[in-house]
Amino acid sequence: MSNFLINSYTAVESGCKQLTWDENQPVYPAYGGGSRRGLQFSTGFECLQETVSNVTFLLKKTGSPTGTAYAKVWNSSNVEQISLGSIDISTIDSSTQTEYTFDSPSGAHTLANNDFVAFQSENGDASNYIGFAVQNSLTVTGEAQADYPSNSWRTTSTRNAYFKLNS
Repeated sequence: MSNFLINSYTAVESGCKQLTWDENQPVYPAYGGGSRRGLQFSTGFECLQETVSNVTFLLKKTGSPTGTAYAKVWNSSNVEQISLGSIDISTIDSSTQTEYTFDSPSGAHTLANNDFVAFQSENGDASNYIGFAVQNSLTVTGEAQADYPSNSWRTTSTRNAYFKLNS
C-alpha cells in the first residue's frame, strides 16, 4: 500500500502535495439524516485518476452518538461509487482528534473529476455528534471541503479537510 496523498505530516510518494496539519483547527459536526462531511476533487487536483482503496479522516466524538459511520465515494451525480469501510461510532475517541482509517472491503475506486470522498453519519444531534477536522484555508488546488446537509452537496472552496488517501 502506498500513500499518494497526505494532508498531514507524513511523506508523499507520487508527487501529490504534502500539507502540515494544525491540531488547533476546528472540528465541524457531522450528524443526522445521512449527514456527510468530506471533500470534492476537481480539475487541478494532482491525484485525479489515482486508485483509492482506503481513506483516513481525523475525527473526535462529542457527547454520546450511537450507530455506524461510513466513508464512501460519490460521483458528481451523487451516485455512490464505493464504500471505503465503516466504524462503530462508540469507538471514536472523545478526548482528542484521532486518525481513523476506513479500508474498503470491496476493492478500489479511481478518482474522477468532481468525485466526493466523505464521512457519513446517520445518527446524532447538536449535542451528540462526530467532529470532522477541517482547516480554514484552502491549500490544495482542485480540493474543496464538502458537506451534504439536506439532500444536496455544498462545497466551501476556502476550506479543506484532514485526510489521507491510499491505494
